[in-house]
Amino acid sequence: MSSKTLTVDLTQKIAEIKSQNNTLRGQKIILELLSQKYLSDEYVSWLNDPVVCRYNSHGKSVYTSQEASTYIKQSKIASNLVVYAIISTENSKHVGNISLTVSPQNNSAEIAILIGKNAWGKGIGTEGARALFEI
Repeated sequence: MSSKTLTVDLTQKIAEIKSQNNTLRGQKIILELLSQKYLSDEYVSWLNDPVVCRYNSHGKSVYTSQEASTYIKQSKIASNLVVYAIISTENSKHVGNISLTVSPQNNSAEIAILIGKNAWGKGIGTEGARALFEI
């Protein structure tokens, strides 16, 4: 399979995921498509924490609740992006996000993981990435 075929297949898979509102489950986490119900002061604080975002594009500017809301809306309609809220099965709390962005023009895909500090060191990002790879 060529890389161009792979990115086309991933873009089609993203459309399928969004249309079916897929939820992914693991031992420690549940991945649900990111929606406005996850917009909170805590979520916005992650986006504005330079340590949490040091390897993430969100760390390049200050985010307001309105900007986070706009990002969530845009993630719903973008054909090359799917963003999941990471929910801890331990306490049913939103502890982070994981996204897949496909770039057909570059024949590539990128996974980004954002996890609030209170959920660090629990294997949540690893489990989220494995779940995302399985789709």
